[in-house]
Amino acid sequence: MIVVRCDACAGRVAFDTDAGVVRCLFCASVALEPVPFDVAPPLPEEVVPFTVDDRRAQEAFRAWTTNSWWRPKALAEVAAELVPLWLPAWHVRADVELHWAALERAHTQSGGRPRAGVDAADAATWIPASLGLTESELGALAPFDDRARRPFAAEDRATPFELPALSESGARTRALPLFEAMRCRAVASREGVSQCRGSARLHDVSSHLRVLPIWIGSFRYRDRAWRFVVNGQSARVVGRAPLDRVKVGIAIVLAAIVAIAVLAWLDRDRPEPPPPEPAVLPFVRA
Repeated sequence: MIVVRCDACAGRVAFDTDAGVVRCLFCASVALEPVPFDVAPPLPEEVVPFTVDDRRAQEAFRAWTTNSWWRPKALAEVAAELVPLWLPAWHVRADVELHWAALERAHTQSGGRPRAGVDAADAATWIPASLGLTESELGALAPFDDRARRPFAAEDRATPFELPALSESGARTRALPLFEAMRCRAVASREGVSQCRGSARLHDVSSHLRVLPIWIGSFRYRDRAWRFVVNGQSARVVGRAPLDRVKVGIAIVLAAIVAIAVLAWLDRDRPEPPPPEPAVLPFVRA
């Protein structure tokens, strides 16, 4: 097993020695260098297994390229390269005690009055331990069925895995604001309040480092590399795609025409200004 580090994004991925590594799976950079280790890197303890194979991942990519009118039609014919990858992530669970304050509707001059309370609930979240994927990308890929996890097996070594880049304490620190936002949304929905803010305390915190199944995909369009990610359990796709320049141009022109028409209509209904009053010259006696 070898580990390579990307000089562009700093991602570190462990590969089987038989796998050929020519570019970074995350940013497609070819600036890779082997990482020396005195001992072999530790293997993941638990994995959330794949249920989406290469064929289904390709089908999900095809559907993703055509699910928006703004994307060019030629994108449906683009060939994508997909590589399976074990993505490291911390699963953090805790009893969240939230001290919150918000506004509720009231017959006051401002239309609201302050309200506060305490909320307690069990919550869990995923925190990426990856340099290649962000929290927003992992959140968009979720959910992952953590109940299906199993011990890392010998055959799992055929799939490359990224080495974790976040410690357990770092994961718990990053989980706190996520729990606060999560429970504030729940309180706002349950209590019918707005502008909910809160401070949370975590009790009985547990955190486990696991690897999640994803497909890293890339394709080239207009001489540029584009990356996307497929959930290895649900086939959900997350990524950026090029826009059809002609459609964007048409939309801009139509928006400008509508804006000009609205301004002309408003100007038509504007009342005429009153005529200026005649100037009154002072009487001068000779």
